[in-house]
Amino acid sequence: EVNAYTDHTWDDLSFELDQVNKVLTKTRELVEAQIAAANTDSSLPPERVAELTEAFNHFDADKSGALSRLEMNSCLGSLGLVEISFDGQDPTFSSIWDSLTAEGNEEVGIDAFIEYMAEAQSDKMSPESLRESFQTVANGNSTISA
Repeated sequence: EVNAYTDHTWDDLSFELDQVNKVLTKTRELVEAQIAAANTDSSLPPERVAELTEAFNHFDADKSGALSRLEMNSCLGSLGLVEISFDGQDPTFSSIWDSLTAEGNEEVGIDAFIEYMAEAQSDKMSPESLRESFQTVANGNSTISA
């Protein structure tokens, strides 16, 4: 159908509307991630919480607000924390899943996910063990030289 008042076709306008909707959806997810980061009592910086929230939302395939066992396995596999296993039988993942679902839940919510990730990515090296490692590498010297 030709419109004398515009060069735009129905298909052109429909495509542009789809693009605008995609941008709005992405922006909404970003704002939600920033709100979650601000509301989280975490040792992670807000930028990292926003990244984890985005990863969580990406793997929440059914948009239920929680990750199922398969979704969580895929998420942790993509982050390099567990071996990617399509049957979900990786022992490392199984122990993580069991600890996160200890209260009988069959899904993991965003708060539990971020709390786990904060713990998993925290620096667990104490100053004493760092000093000990340095002394080992430096052969008891106060400096390391090449």
